[in-house]
Amino acid sequence: MYEIPLGYLAGQVVTIATSLFDASLPVPELDQKRIPLRVVDPVGNGTRPRPPRRPAPDRPATPVEFDPRRTLDAADEEDADDELF
Repeated sequence: MYEIPLGYLAGQVVTIATSLFDASLPVPELDQKRIPLRVVDPVGNGTRPRPPRRPAPDRPATPVEFDPRRTLDAADEEDADDELF
């Protein structure tokens, strides 16, 4: 099993290149650039620092107004309108 640097290819579509003529490692390619693989190190991965998580979005200054009854009433009105046609 092999790995690449943390998060390097997250969300990317890559091509995996390999040779059927020799026993070389498969090589991921992104934008015509080869990315080196390394053997998975589970012990090292368990102690390796991770990048900080993204900060949580700011909370609104006032609570968001939500009244489930109003939402249900609006849905009932739409259903009544649909029955007319």
